Amino acid sequence: MKTKGFLLMDVIVSIFIFLVIILNLLIILNKNFESVKKLVLNQEILRIVNNIENIMERDLNEKREEKSYCIIDHKNKLTLKNMKNNREEEVGNFKYISKDNIKNIKIIGKDVILNNESIGKIFFSVIEIDEQHIENIIEE
Repeated sequence: MKTKGFLLMDVIVSIFIFLVIILNLLIILNKNFESVKKLVLNQEILRIVNNIENIMERDLNEKREEKSYCIIDHKNKLTLKNMKNNREEEVGNFKYISKDNIKNIKIIGKDVILNNESIGKIFFSVIEIDEQHIENIIEE
């Protein structure tokens, strides 16, 4: 005698197989989302460092001295504020970076010494974002 339809056991096995496959796909996709988020965060860090260094280089061209900066958050836009002359410049909008991530921004000048004589000064930009300490030469 033929029965029409599915047995209860067929339905339970089908649902189990479907759930196992879907759960494994979700786990794999979650790992991909985490790696993509890390890539986007690294790109944003590079972008914010580049924007800050451009502003610092312009400030250094005006007056060659050591300077200190802070970050201000204006309506989801990060702004770089010079601590000496209170001038503000917009850095940009960032999805994963906030003002809490940026700990220290300044220009440091170091003397270049040759045969016990100072022959000039090199200016470095120092930016600390999360656990990263980024130093680059701005002006020789």
